[in-house]
Amino acid sequence: MSKTHQAHHVGYRRAAKISKAFFSLFAIYDFPERPDVFDEEGGVIIAANHRSFFDLFLAYVFCWSWGETPRMLVRGSYFKQPGIGWILKSTGCIPVHSGGGKAALDEGLEELNANRSIAIMPEGRLVKAKDRPTGVGEAREGVGVLAIKSGLPVVTMGVSGSERVWPIGKPVPIPRLKRTHVALRYNIVRDVSGSAVEAKDTIMESLTASVLEAEAASGLKTHEIS
Repeated sequence: MSKTHQAHHVGYRRAAKISKAFFSLFAIYDFPERPDVFDEEGGVIIAANHRSFFDLFLAYVFCWSWGETPRMLVRGSYFKQPGIGWILKSTGCIPVHSGGGKAALDEGLEELNANRSIAIMPEGRLVKAKDRPTGVGEAREGVGVLAIKSGLPVVTMGVSGSERVWPIGKPVPIPRLKRTHVALRYNIVRDVSGSAVEAKDTIMESLTASVLEAEAASGLKTHEIS
């Protein structure tokens, strides 16, 4: 492991421990067992839905619990924010700048070709309840590009409950009398073909199924966020 990746590993551990401790005040975590696909040779693409700013911190917690430290593609503007910007840089996140998505995808593909994993939220934004009637919002084709060009498996990670912990538009997480059950469920897409758009659609079908499984586990429905 290079010095750079060792530093990212240390940063990941720190971010995971702090995130787990702090957000345990708001959430009860329900994580599945580590997918066996991580034991195979090569990297893995983790594709998750995005309903809350909490999703970023949740990713640190569950990835670290699996013993994984994927580099995450994150909106570039977050890197300029006090505190969170330092965390993103120290954990090796890849900035996705407005109009510069190709550069981020190229860097992500370099990681995958080097047998290292990455994580991406294909919707590319926080998705409000009204914009996800089936459980997920409209996705961009970047995840399809990565899957087609790398030929690597995609773990579609459905998250439910994060939107209740930290609702869209709120500056901080919302304390409640009863902690929110935050559930994660996954499926695995091993083979995609055709165009990047077709690959994206296949992955999003799998992600939709994962989200519905997570919603069933958490007891929250697609529109139930209050």
